[in-house]
Amino acid sequence: MAAQAQTGTYILGDNTDERQRPRTRQNAALGAEAEDLFDALPIEPGWRVVEIGCGPCGLLETMSRRVGPNGRVIGLDASSAMVEEARAFVEEQGLTNVEVLHADGRSTGLPIEGFDLVHERLVLINVAQPEEIVAEMARLARPGGLVLLQEVDHVSWQCEPPHDAWTQLLRTFHAVARDNGADPLIGRRTPGMLRRAGLLGVDVRVHVQSWHHTHPWRFLLIEFANLVRAAAAARGHLADEETAALQAGLRDHLSDPETLVIGALLFQAWGRKGTGV
Repeated sequence: MAAQAQTGTYILGDNTDERQRPRTRQNAALGAEAEDLFDALPIEPGWRVVEIGCGPCGLLETMSRRVGPNGRVIGLDASSAMVEEARAFVEEQGLTNVEVLHADGRSTGLPIEGFDLVHERLVLINVAQPEEIVAEMARLARPGGLVLLQEVDHVSWQCEPPHDAWTQLLRTFHAVARDNGADPLIGRRTPGMLRRAGLLGVDVRVHVQSWHHTHPWRFLLIEFANLVRAAAAARGHLADEETAALQAGLRDHLSDPETLVIGALLFQAWGRKGTGV
């Protein structure tokens, strides 16, 4: 059995490649779903918003635009490197109503019940004890405020025709994630997590994409396998040279435009904080 890794860390790290991935491609891949959801929710100008785990950009620009000049957006990240990138992004975009802070999503230090919307995207899937983050998000929301989770579930992530390299690399990536206490199937758990945190009127939308040959995430599994490559070898899941060979074979398979890649399910779950008595 592989040694248990230290839990609570972001398993993909915060190196340059991982900092650039959300900034350059995450919004391209998932931006339309986010905009559709925000269109459906009653987000109003002047709102105070927090994004937990904003990374190098998150949805800071989107939320800044929606709350307007009289609103306020706070982005939080536990990585100082991500915070630096996000602050540069905010300055480049001229987002005068956005502030980025270095803080832990489990204990933010922000005012309790001080925000109209508390949001996270693709944070819980990468950490241990994600319920602690959801509990903090619920504490931050004002009575009547919204808590919104956007998380993926890898149950649908596959390629057609199947390929042995895909199967082995995905299995290895999941093993490293679970070593760190993370859950690759967390998307389906998000509505229940909100209810257990005391949120009311919980609702959910589920999306899935097919990643055609020009999609920015078609080769995502190869990239993820590379980011956890050292950990996979150290924990006895897959030797480094095996990973390299599997990546090469899978890249050839995915480079064929006739190969279909089905993405992970995207769960968007939200609930409202009760107003009390």
